[in-house]
Amino acid sequence: MKPPRAPFDSWPAHRPLGEFGHAWWAEPAVLVFQSAVPHADVAGAIALQDLIDDVRAAAAPTIQAEGGLVCIHDFRSLKTHDSAARAKFVERMRRRPKGYLRAAVVVLDTQNRFLRLAIETANLVAATFASGRVEVVSTPVDAIARTNARPGRPGARFPGT
Repeated sequence: MKPPRAPFDSWPAHRPLGEFGHAWWAEPAVLVFQSAVPHADVAGAIALQDLIDDVRAAAAPTIQAEGGLVCIHDFRSLKTHDSAARAKFVERMRRRPKGYLRAAVVVLDTQNRFLRLAIETANLVAATFASGRVEVVSTPVDAIARTNARPGRPGARFPGT
């Protein structure tokens, strides 16, 4: 697997997510995912959605106190995806209770119209079923600024580990 990329590579509370990428638990109640592959498939969508469910269970009091989970999806490595992966991603979002997601910010090559369309579909689902919003930005620094995300404290652990 490729190593994590800046700016998240130095953040604590890191957890590898198989061949698909890396995840970090940040403050306030922010889950960061960084893809490491050029193509999103169903297995990757399931791995990411399982991670979100695990974090929601392990950090429920923190997430509730903050008014919901914030997700930063650093998808800069992605160039393509399977339509079945998008369908699985959206289906898992629909299963969760309304209000679980405070916001989501996706870092994406904004020239990639194919992936941008997939994100717009997820945005409709987030607004309808999760009471959250999904925003697309072109850099991780923009995602951090939009969410006020901060690295976890030194020695912080990933929820559930």
